[in-house]
Amino acid sequence: MERIAREESASYGVIEGREWEEDVIKLSDIVEKPQPALAPSNLGVVERYVLMPSIFDHLRKTPPNAAGEIQLTDAIVGLLAEGPSF
Repeated sequence: MERIAREESASYGVIEGREWEEDVIKLSDIVEKPQPALAPSNLGVVERYVLMPSIFDHLRKTPPNAAGEIQLTDAIVGLLAEGPSF
């Protein structure tokens, strides 16, 4: 995650969460390429993900978006809805 300018939010996945420890954020939400006014924060996803194996179940259940793509961020939202997984 990296702090981004709000006007750049439409180019990134943007997260909402709280700092768990230095440089570690516990996610509560993630939005793929939100318009600046709808971005939950100025924290853009610019690195890698470390996810629980159950993400694959969520990917299988995630419907394609209007462009016909299955978005990882939509599956992550489903994973977050399950609550803590550690």
